[in-house]
Amino acid sequence: MPAKPKPKPREHKPTPKQQKHKRIMPKQAFILTKEVMQRILEAQERKKFYEFLKKVNFFIGLKDPELKRFVNSEAMLYVLQVAHYIGLTAKETAEIFKYLYKNKPLINEIFTYMQMEDTLSIAEMLKNIRKLIKERRKVA
Repeated sequence: MPAKPKPKPREHKPTPKQQKHKRIMPKQAFILTKEVMQRILEAQERKKFYEFLKKVNFFIGLKDPELKRFVNSEAMLYVLQVAHYIGLTAKETAEIFKYLYKNKPLINEIFTYMQMEDTLSIAEMLKNIRKLIKERRKVA
């Protein structure tokens, strides 16, 4: 007579209460890669920029639709990004754009810098315009 096969040990099945405490996350934790971090930071930066853009549009007002179109044109968005990057306030930026709108030669100069991708010159120019506006305000 052949020997009886040994019964296999039963696998432990957790009761519903034990099941609840089971680890939900996998053993390997989610690691933020540089790429993911970069995307998160870019999204936050983009959000801040759009908030800034909204404020600039608010300070420009609804009186002059042509000025509003000028500020929101694709070319000027680049200048807005530079203004945001160097830390100008929305109100100052709106004043700078009003000044630029009146002085067309300056816009041509900005376009020249943009074609050369010279962000530093644009930033310097915006700072100089801001100083000029502040000086005019003191005189008046």
